[in-house]
Amino acid sequence: MPILPKLIAIVGPTASGKSGMAVSLAQAFNGEIIAADSRQLYRGLDIGTAKDPGEWRRINGDTRYVLESGIIEHMVDIIDADQEFTAAEYQHRAFEVIDEVFSRGRVPFLVGGTGLYVQAVIDHLQFPDVAPNPELRARLEKKSLVELQNTYAACDPVGAMTIDENNKLRLIRAIEVCMVSQKPFSELRRNGAPKYGVLQLGIELYRQALYGQIDRRASEMIQHGLVEEVQALINRGVDPTKSAMTGIGYREVVDYLQGQLGFEEMIEEIQKNSRRLAKRQLTWFKRDNRIKWVTSTEEAERLVRMFLA
Repeated sequence: MPILPKLIAIVGPTASGKSGMAVSLAQAFNGEIIAADSRQLYRGLDIGTAKDPGEWRRINGDTRYVLESGIIEHMVDIIDADQEFTAAEYQHRAFEVIDEVFSRGRVPFLVGGTGLYVQAVIDHLQFPDVAPNPELRARLEKKSLVELQNTYAACDPVGAMTIDENNKLRLIRAIEVCMVSQKPFSELRRNGAPKYGVLQLGIELYRQALYGQIDRRASEMIQHGLVEEVQALINRGVDPTKSAMTGIGYREVVDYLQGQLGFEEMIEEIQKNSRRLAKRQLTWFKRDNRIKWVTSTEEAERLVRMFLA
């Protein structure tokens, strides 16, 4: 078998410290970060996505997003908030970026909690070839979000555990694939020939410690201006029902701005929904026995050094 180029993935639930660990490892191993986050793709979604602070710079003729640490990060701020973006599109763009990082002699670190994005890259997922069915989509569009969630859970219980349950577009597509193919969507995604040799590191935290970090982060997001960020997006004409605005933090603020939640209720909803997301992310990642779970950057650095040797 040919020797495959080496990719390191750092995964785990929201607020577990993936970004901090990734920056430390990228500094230690001449690396660059490729974000695997379905919300950090969007321009203007900064506070609510916990996007790492940085700035766009011209480097050797190319425009790069450079973090305050000096590390280059890819796959952030690449689409507008009113656009849609599929996992297949993410995979295509990520492959291009990762191969470019290799071409510069650097180590790519795939970092994030969107499990499908991570799997799309490391397992070279082949997505179902099911053509859109306009008539079926039109019927599904009329259903409420709860009805779509229940419909998908009935036809694909495994897929329902990990799908973004507030993304109406993704739910409709998943149900469409199930109904047209007569098979669960999650069973139709097949692995292709691997492109990379991969070390997957998962960040292990005690559940209560993780929940404490989640609650603190939610409060800090509000203090740092999340409500104002959402209002600015709406003022720019971004439809609150678009996928970008259905992410945790954004939809609760939209509900607050529309008078459906009080201020304290909004914060509590963000915290509660973030904890639910963390549970779903852990369910996804714990199924993969290839992941090596670590509790410190020092432990992760030792494993990366052995992997790259």
